[in-house]
Amino acid sequence: MPDTLLPHRGNMDSRFKVSIIVISYKQRDDWLNECLRSVCAQTYAHREIIFSGVRGDSNLDIAKMYPVTIVDTHPQGYGNRLAKTQINNGIRHATGEYVIVFGSDDYIYPSAVEDMMRVAEEKDSVIVYSDLHYADEKMNIIFKHKAPEFSWDRLKQTQIMNDCSLVKRVVLQEFGLFDPEWKKFAVWDMWFKIAAKYRDIHHTGRVMMKYRRHDNSMGIMAFRGDGDRTGEDLRPKFCEAHGIKRMARIEYLGNKILTVFSEDVNIMVDNEIKRVEIG
Repeated sequence: MPDTLLPHRGNMDSRFKVSIIVISYKQRDDWLNECLRSVCAQTYAHREIIFSGVRGDSNLDIAKMYPVTIVDTHPQGYGNRLAKTQINNGIRHATGEYVIVFGSDDYIYPSAVEDMMRVAEEKDSVIVYSDLHYADEKMNIIFKHKAPEFSWDRLKQTQIMNDCSLVKRVVLQEFGLFDPEWKKFAVWDMWFKIAAKYRDIHHTGRVMMKYRRHDNSMGIMAFRGDGDRTGEDLRPKFCEAHGIKRMARIEYLGNKILTVFSEDVNIMVDNEIKRVEIG
């Protein structure tokens, strides 16, 4: 376990229940098993695990071997649109005060939920988000991604809160859950809605999960294209809706993340960010 995790204090006595939602569709058996084992191994005891799969998919058979509540989604749409529908169905079946969503190709460290709930209870957070490790297909760590501290200006530059974000369920319901029509921008769109009303958004500054980087991951597909095979570019519409002057384009170059804005290039390698001015 990396030293970036908060010290483990054992099962905390919390009055808040957490719904851990795992979404999956046509996932590799070994990756899905690895993900579900990591979720079931969470030290936070007051939890439920919801597996949001797709009707007819063999992943549902694997999920039945674990102590999870299974929700199956009718296979309408593709890629990011389908994934957001799966997330929404999982939230509708959730009974926890907080929810956290994971893809079935990722790995969550054992005390992640417990550590995030400590922050949530201490600060009465609406959202708690963390840092993460980018990993290769074999889950070897490539580098640490350190998320910036929350501010409205930063949110208008990039989606600050990552996949490993703990959110109050009633707040997600207040804004009608995630809008699948925004596809890859649906999560960012939700953060805008929440942040416009609430400022109780807190960053742990700690690594809580491994994000598996591979060619068919939803995140990679989102940055390659829209991941929905429609050819529709939602960037202009999304920027107009949220007052974004220029949207970042993110490219993966080996073990580097290249983020291109209108006036500069940020290259993150390991834990450093190097800025290179461009014309």
